[in-house]
Amino acid sequence: MARLFTSGLELGTTDEFNGGHGGFTTVVTNPVRTGTYSLRFQNTASYVIQTFSADYEELYFRMAMRISTGSIGKTANFLEFRDSDAALQLALKYNAGTQTFTLLRGTTLIASGAIVLSAGVWYVIEGHILMDQTVGEVVIKINGVIDISFSGDTVQTALVSVRSFKVRGMGGDAYHDDFAVNDTTGSYQNSWIGTGGVLILKPDAEGDQLDWTPSAGTVHWSLVDEVPANTTDWVQGTNAGLIDLYNLEALPATIKLVDMVEVVMQAALSQTGYNEIQDVIQHGGTIYTGGNAQAVTSVVNNYVLYKGTAWYVAPGGTLAWGTADIDVLQAGVKIP
Repeated sequence: MARLFTSGLELGTTDEFNGGHGGFTTVVTNPVRTGTYSLRFQNTASYVIQTFSADYEELYFRMAMRISTGSIGKTANFLEFRDSDAALQLALKYNAGTQTFTLLRGTTLIASGAIVLSAGVWYVIEGHILMDQTVGEVVIKINGVIDISFSGDTVQTALVSVRSFKVRGMGGDAYHDDFAVNDTTGSYQNSWIGTGGVLILKPDAEGDQLDWTPSAGTVHWSLVDEVPANTTDWVQGTNAGLIDLYNLEALPATIKLVDMVEVVMQAALSQTGYNEIQDVIQHGGTIYTGGNAQAVTSVVNNYVLYKGTAWYVAPGGTLAWGTADIDVLQAGVKIP
């Protein structure tokens, strides 16, 4: 594994979070830290949840946060880590009186930060969590500077693990962007994530292989480039082995380093039944198929979000992605 979760809200929805959301939780285009969208919370009923597919004793995370002037006076948990029974293990709380963070084990204060957060400013929050009753650890960085460093008991419940995280509203306007979570396995993205961001590169031209059938006309790419996605046009495939590839937008000139590439797809069946979908990319003239095939059972117009393989290096070798690699990359879908 390594990268467990990535979202910059760049699909224009909260669909990347699998735990639903509370009231007054919206995706907005202003303000944003990177890309086009961010997540806006307007009151304490607002939340999003991401539940992992396994329990984890050690995680690294990143999220960006911007508190508006109107909510600078609210004190509340804004980030919670919970076990597989949804019981609270650890929480980061924003304290209005000091405009600083505190760390809680359950509801017990175990550490306090000193960096003062100003209203109307984006901050990148990174963290390392090690769950243990004696040698646990929580380190919190703000804009790359350590603000909280705690060693000791990090376990509140009977389970020595984390299964989900919940981002919560604080009573007034707060904005979040550029989420990422790593575990400690594998050779890439298994530690601190860094202060980077999350961008989406949409299809902008036909690729080199076009096996699927457009819902109208003969052009493929313009039927799958909408953000947020619509349900009025599409490409459709039925038989095993069919691939549709698309050229992608160029990276912004300001991006000099790429840590990971991931294909994101939305799909549904045209009628009841079953099929599968896989992500594909074309690099250096070779088509590479992603990981395990993913089952498609939902029927239109109930499109489901599918995330493909996390490509940490350019396929076919061990070299890190270069910006030139991204600018000629093609991505698409396959029926396995």
